[in-house]
Amino acid sequence: MRAHPHIALIVILLLGACVPKKPEIPLTEVSVGPLLQILEQRRRSFSGLRAAASVQAVRQGRKRSFESVGIILKGQEKFRIEAYGPLGQSIAALLWKGKNMLFLAAGEHSVIQPNHGGLERILGADLEPAELIAILSGNAPAFSAESEKKAFCGQDGGCSVEVSQGDVLRRVRLLAQGSLTGTDVRIKSYELFRAGRLVYQARFDQFEPILDYLMPRTIIVESLERKSYLSVEYGDVEVNVPIDDGEFSISGVDDADL
Repeated sequence: MRAHPHIALIVILLLGACVPKKPEIPLTEVSVGPLLQILEQRRRSFSGLRAAASVQAVRQGRKRSFESVGIILKGQEKFRIEAYGPLGQSIAALLWKGKNMLFLAAGEHSVIQPNHGGLERILGADLEPAELIAILSGNAPAFSAESEKKAFCGQDGGCSVEVSQGDVLRRVRLLAQGSLTGTDVRIKSYELFRAGRLVYQARFDQFEPILDYLMPRTIIVESLERKSYLSVEYGDVEVNVPIDDGEFSISGVDDADL
């Protein structure tokens, strides 16, 4: 007697459900101090970046793609992101130098306060400017001294640093290649949770050593809850090159606002 095709399909599905999942590599709690020192060492080893990139931003189903974007970072304190048209003309620019952000488009400029969701409206990612500049340089943002910190590591070299303060939890996942030094560690992801809900996750990939700095060529920031997505694909990248303060000044704009 031949089995009914529907019954055969159900049996196959049930057998597939019985296949054991690949177990996760267990993590053991370790001293957090050395890993915090590594993350801080990596931040301090980065002094600046000048790069060409392609950027794609998705927010509320609306997608915007920019094939030619200039990104300039100075330390963890300043950034300038500028999109160019097919003829090399500037079509939009975003500037931050420690206070408010400046957004320029269509010949007009507006000053945006960081805590009013300005970056989410522009880039589709709900970030603070300091978080964005850290992520664009392949780093995790600096942590408050008052926060509670824990660290966990597995036998495969993967580690996780968890930093909590109030209802906010930040998690950095990193992979150590060889000895635990700033140049041997790849930050794989950075996650921000608020009240137990994932606000966003930043993922880093395609690492390349540039002047002894391990730089990710691909950066993705995603929020499933907000249905937002930001991807940065670096092309030409210069790391730890001199960056002049004049590159963060805009003619006709009062620096006191920024």
